[in-house]
Amino acid sequence: MIRTILFDLDGTLACMDQDEFIRQYFQKLGQSAASHGVSDPKKLLDAVTAGTYAMMHNDGTMSNEERFWKVFPLAYGEGWQETVPLLEHFYTHEFNEVRSIVSSCAVSRKLLSSLRRKGYKIALATSPVFPRIATEQRIRWADLKPEDFDYITTYENSHYAKPSREYYREVLTAIGALPEECLMIGNDADEDMCTAEWGFSVYLVTDHLLNRSGRDISGYPQGSLKDLADYLESLPDLRHAYTRMAQYYETDSMGIVHHSNYVRWLEEARVDWMDAVGFGYDAMEQAGISSPVLAIQCEYKSPVHFHDTVRIYVRLTEFTGIRLRVSYEIVDADSGELRLLGETRHCFTDRSGRPVSLKKACPEAYALYLKQLL
Repeated sequence: MIRTILFDLDGTLACMDQDEFIRQYFQKLGQSAASHGVSDPKKLLDAVTAGTYAMMHNDGTMSNEERFWKVFPLAYGEGWQETVPLLEHFYTHEFNEVRSIVSSCAVSRKLLSSLRRKGYKIALATSPVFPRIATEQRIRWADLKPEDFDYITTYENSHYAKPSREYYREVLTAIGALPEECLMIGNDADEDMCTAEWGFSVYLVTDHLLNRSGRDISGYPQGSLKDLADYLESLPDLRHAYTRMAQYYETDSMGIVHHSNYVRWLEEARVDWMDAVGFGYDAMEQAGISSPVLAIQCEYKSPVHFHDTVRIYVRLTEFTGIRLRVSYEIVDADSGELRLLGETRHCFTDRSGRPVSLKKACPEAYALYLKQLL
């Protein structure tokens, strides 16, 4: 069952022509070098190219960042140290001018929001040959945010590059996923669709299709970014769902459910979810552990009336073994209209009320809850 979605960025979530991006990237870098007094900008560009090539063929013995800075000085030669502040300044400032080639795409924002709401883990598996600051700039060019992703590949945290199998294996290790649990989405038939050979589900985005090797792509699920949004919308909701009908005694004089009852509903849904996890309140108390509420937050969106049936979605959003955070979304079971957004925070204590680590006190339960987070 698919639980994790991996996205490529350039030409996939970011609506752009990759060849044009590379052309403008090097043009801007050369102009920046010249404006900062570099006598031979081409020498700098050639050294960056050499470092990038080395990262794309990295063997895993060092990070891509380390590989780049091992090759770059050799390629540039004497005076390379003077270019370091220039490159840092470029990625912070002039690099952002390249964003003009990216067209705004509301579809990307919408599909990421939908996947997040359904409880999927989302990773950005982009080419890890840029520093994080530059990768985050490129994410923002697509009107997205780095916080939209649970993991982002950059040259700091990667030891390989696409289409290496080791690159993808490193990503899966970082996010705690198995190939059969993942869907890889990209526009490159060679660098992204290769994951199908290793057990990934795949989807080929064709708006800015790259197929330099002439690979047969007829067997891959494919379509435009809008087609992809429809495809992802059909994926099941991974969140635990608890269904409840509003009772008459829960309503007030205006005929709507009184706000205080929602706190009880959240607890009912949480207890049901914990039972489904396999370590509910009964088992917890038998083990001498309690999980008191530290804080609760409710944001009321629309009223619930007598006899309305609601569906309460429960999702674990934070778990350390000492504390946990649970999010809730209450929707009308028929229309899907949002009724409430909620959150509770908890800790674990022993019978005397002292904080305990679930990892130490009950490792089996710790593993069950950790799996929910992954």
